[in-house]
Order: sequence, then C-alpha cells, then structure tokens
Amino acid sequence: MEIKEIDDINIERLIQGYQYSYLPEGFLLNGIEKNMKRTVTKILNEINENEDEIYCYKVKNGLIDLESLTEISSPSYIFNFGAEPISFFDFKKNGSYREIQIPNLIFYVAFMYNSIVSSEEIFNKIYMGENDFVKYSNSYVVFEKEFTIYNNYEGIEDTILCGEFAPRNSKMVNQLTAENKAINYLEKMSSKLYVLKMDIESFYPNIYTHLLAQIKNKNPYKDLIADDHYYFDFLDKYNMKINSNQTKGIMSGCFSSRIASELLMLCVDYEISTYIRDKDVEYIRYVDDFTFFSDSKEQLQSIIAYVQKILNKYKLRINHSKTEISENILFENALDFNSIDHDFELIKEIWNNYEDFIQLKGIFKTYLKLNKISELKVILSRIAKKIKKEEFGFELFKEDKMSKYMINYLLQLVFYDPNLAVNCYKVLYELFEYYKSHFLKIDQLIECMTNKTKKINEQYSNTLIQIWHYYLLNKFGPQKDIPDYFFSLLNQTDEQNETVNPLVLMTFIEKGDNKNKEIFKYIIDAYKKDIDVDTDDGWKSTIMLSKWWLPLMQIRHLDNKDYHKFYSSKHYHSIRHELSEFLL
Repeated sequence: MEIKEIDDINIERLIQGYQYSYLPEGFLLNGIEKNMKRTVTKILNEINENEDEIYCYKVKNGLIDLESLTEISSPSYIFNFGAEPISFFDFKKNGSYREIQIPNLIFYVAFMYNSIVSSEEIFNKIYMGENDFVKYSNSYVVFEKEFTIYNNYEGIEDTILCGEFAPRNSKMVNQLTAENKAINYLEKMSSKLYVLKMDIESFYPNIYTHLLAQIKNKNPYKDLIADDHYYFDFLDKYNMKINSNQTKGIMSGCFSSRIASELLMLCVDYEISTYIRDKDVEYIRYVDDFTFFSDSKEQLQSIIAYVQKILNKYKLRINHSKTEISENILFENALDFNSIDHDFELIKEIWNNYEDFIQLKGIFKTYLKLNKISELKVILSRIAKKIKKEEFGFELFKEDKMSKYMINYLLQLVFYDPNLAVNCYKVLYELFEYYKSHFLKIDQLIECMTNKTKKINEQYSNTLIQIWHYYLLNKFGPQKDIPDYFFSLLNQTDEQNETVNPLVLMTFIEKGDNKNKEIFKYIIDAYKKDIDVDTDDGWKSTIMLSKWWLPLMQIRHLDNKDYHKFYSSKHYHSIRHELSEFLL
C-alpha cells in the first residue's frame, strides 16, 4: 500500500519533532533521518499488508502495542518495563532550570506509527471539522488550513498542507505559528480594557499520564472520536514507558509531549469556552498560558476560581505567583520589531574596527539594561544568518585581536544570561564555519572557549550550555586536543561525583576504526556501577533502554569496531541495526 503524500510529509514532521529545537541542528539524529523515514515507512507498508509483527513491534487494535516489546529488557533500577530518558537542563526566563528529556527511539518510532495511522480518525476530526473549541488554542499541533509561506531570511517558499503536523522546531511552521499567534492576540484584545494572565504551575511534570487515556470519554472527544479508538490509551502507556515507567509527569522538549498535553488542554478549552459563551470575555491559550480579555475586572477575577475548578479535574493548579490582572493598554505580547529592525541596520554596518565593536557592545548593553532578552536573541539570530550568508564585510574578524574580543564578548553574554547562550553559540558556530571555509587560523579563538571550559563544567554541568560548548570545541578544535578535552572532562566530573551527560559524550564520538574505544569503555563502566553488575555480559541485555543508548548507536554507525561484539549480539535489537546504519 502506497503512503499518501500527507502521511509522507507527516513522517518527516514527526522526525523533526524528535529533536529539541535548541540543540545543534540535526544533533540527535545526526545522519539517521533517512533511516528513520525508511524504517517507519517499511513498518507502515508491511503492517498494512496484513502483517501484525515487524522488528520488535506487534500490532493490537490497529496500533503498535508497547506491552509486546518482549525482546527488550529494562535496567534494574526501572520498576516494571520502561526506558530511561536522556535528560539535560535548559533555562527558564527567570534563570531557573527546566528539565528537558529525550525519549528512547524505539518507543518514539512506535509513537510515529500510531500517530500516522490515527491521524484521520483523531487529528483530522479535531482540526478539520467545524469545532469551535480549537480556535481558542494558539498551540495547535495540526494545521487546519493550507498555507504557502515565504521565509525572508532563508529565501525559501514552502506549502503547509491541511492535516500536517506542526512541530515547533520546523522553521516554516515556527514562522507561521508566530504570525498566527500575534494576529490571534490582536483580535482577542483589540476592544477590551483589562487582561488576565495566568499559567499552570510545573505543567509537564504534573500531568498524570492515566488522564490521557480517560479524556477520550470527556468533551469534546466523547461525541467526536469512536469509543473503540485506542490512541488515547497508547499515549498513556507511551508517556509512562519513555519516562522510566512513571505515571506522574510527561517529558518536556519533544513533539509527542506537545501532542499529549494539547489533547488534554483542548478539554480545558472546551469547558472554558462553554463558561464564557454568554459573557463579554475573550480567551486564548498557548500551551499552559491562559489569557483572558474583558471590560470588567470583576469578571476576570471570577474566572480565576473557575479555571482552577476545571484544572482540579486534571490534578493541575494555577501558578498564582504569575497570575495578574492589568490594564490591556499596558499588555505587551509581541516583540519590538521596530527597535530590532532599526538597531540591526546599524549592526550590519559596524564590523570594521575597534570603535565599531564598542558601538556594537553599546547597542547590546541597552537591550540588557531594559531586559529585552527576547529582542536581543532575535538580533543574535540575524547576525548568525548574515554571517552564514557572508553578508558582512568581515574586516573585523580578519584581525586576530578583534576576533578574540568578539569571541570573548559572546562568551560573556553566555554567563550573563543563560537564555542568550544558544543564540551566542550559533553566532560562534557560523564564525568558526566561516574561518574554516576560508582557511583562516582559529587556534587562538578556540583557546578563548577552552579557557572557559572549566567554568562551564562547574556552573552549567548537564545543561544545554555544556552540550553546545563541547559541540563547538570538538567540531572546530584541533583534533589532537580532543582526547585532552575528554580526559579533562572525566577528571572534573569525577571530582564533582557526576557522570558525563550522554549528549555531551556524543560530541566526542569520531568516525573511524576503533576511535571511540575509551568512550565505549566509559559508558559500560558507568552503567555497570548503576546496575551493580561486574560480569562481562550482565549489562548487555538492558543497556539499550538506559540513558546511554544514543551514544552507543552513534558509535555503532561511526566506528567500524564492534566493541565487545555487542553490536552483533542478540542484545542489539534488529530495529536499532536498521536505524543506526549510517548513510553518507
């Protein structure tokens, strides 16, 4: 059976949705995107040909049954059957840590298959019908209309189809989502005097997975979705299995969680929309952020208690510290693009000398003083794109001293506000790419980063910052220094009584024969300590459902050496062989 065009596109979108958007582009998949698409397509085709089993997957009630993955075993520290996620930390606007988790790929492939085969009966019925409740959400996961959009910065035109999944790390989807979001807010707020803002406290960590199975019997789904559809039951089990078999909390950072949480919150939207139907109130939601507009403060005040009453049904609670009623005229939701455009025109022209660099710092300082971090992130993003397209003069960067000033200043910004870190590292990435492609010396510039490595490890261990830092060091630093980076990191993590984060470890993995022996040994030794096993083979049957599975797959498709013959054993599952076969 041929896969329909929209299904083919949706496979690509779901693959995109696996990668956390602030990681280096393609970092998680790193060459296996084609393999994933081919594998999911193969599963769809073979199961559609009346086969009920392929690789380790078995189909029950039309969907892959996670309980049937009997050839795979979990680590001893996971209760019952499930997988340990790969975890690291990003940063909230207030500087506090937000845990981001990467699900095991075996389970995510099952999620992709089940979402594709359920799209017509679930998502199309929700988003393609005349359903008023969906219009209150600005965090939709499927497009209900067809769009043709043009990206001014990338120079790309793309068509978004009806029924296409909308992961936020798709550039085109992101652009369209941002535009729609701004327009929707303007429509809701335009005539009202007051605004109520609130959100849910610790949203993802407090979602109870079993509620995902129960909502199919609630409005709006009970009259919309067939009683015998098992996709909601699957989401319950899936979100448990990928998170060490825990029922409280779902992952943050991957598209499957966005889908699960959005289906839950559409139930909340339905109840809110029913409540405000005869009231002079406008409402819009983005993920767990609620915004209400009204001419009456009293009416807005009464809504707070009603929303909490709804959330009680889902074991969620309002974050009262961030709940605020204010004058609408002071409400600010959009970025100040006029200021951004004006200042960026200046920035484009000042890359020639030391005085220009001081002016650049002055512009950035103004944004920092006004706490316009979001605007500054946009400016840094534009700088990175201009460097990539070689639309700067680069006189500034051809002078070693000035180049060092620029590199060190970007690193200062990383430490000043971690929310700027990814954007700073993206500028550094494009600078180093430019130097590399033009055969310019970068040893001294890499040294600027090396000098901050110990501080990064002390202050930002297991964070997105540490991942990006080592990603750039290992990509652009001298090859002879990479083992030094690795052993220095091991020594420091031992002193801090930590293990190296699997994603940081991935940045060290090289292509070639037997180049990753020390990394492989480190992983096995670390895992043996976790499960308290000293035997040579005791780790093999369970390690691929631990947090170490991804660097092991990376070693498998970049290194021709079969360490401990693990990859050719029965413990390295057939689907992983399929997915990790490296395609140049």
